[in-house]
Amino acid sequence: MGVWQHWLKALAGLVLVIAFFDLLLPENESKKLAKTIIGLVITAALLQPIVGIISAGWDGAVLFTGMEPAASIPDYDWLGTGQKVGLAGMEPVRTLIGTAAAAQLEALLITSGSIQNAKVEVTTADDGSVGQVRVIVWPVSGQLSPTEQESLKDWAVSVAARYLQIDPSSVTVEFGESRG
Repeated sequence: MGVWQHWLKALAGLVLVIAFFDLLLPENESKKLAKTIIGLVITAALLQPIVGIISAGWDGAVLFTGMEPAASIPDYDWLGTGQKVGLAGMEPVRTLIGTAAAAQLEALLITSGSIQNAKVEVTTADDGSVGQVRVIVWPVSGQLSPTEQESLKDWAVSVAARYLQIDPSSVTVEFGESRG
């Protein structure tokens, strides 16, 4: 594959990846910063051939003939860099998803007449999906029989899994110590 074809293919892939992550960003001040960084990354990708010519000692004939020189245009792994930028951009979104899901699930769990209070911790994966959920509940009556505890635990797992649309095996439920 010619040098120009390789460069255009990498540039097109970079723009598609960046456009995808741009759609995922929320509309706030951080999106402006992300757009600035994205603009710099695309500018750097557009300037890659010029950097290659300079680093090859201005031997531009190689670029136009399609022959591979001994020291060809350096490969800067733009796709890997784009993925790193995407993961860094997803971090605030992942935190927001986890915090919002936890707060909403806590409110849903305490609507039960059997639960006085609940604390939920949501762990998200790199892609923003919910990975693991840890639920701590404080029952209304301090002492529950083992059957009542198991029933309440099964109900909390079922509600959390259904609400977050995840597998019930990803949800763990514990009972908090009485606050008294």
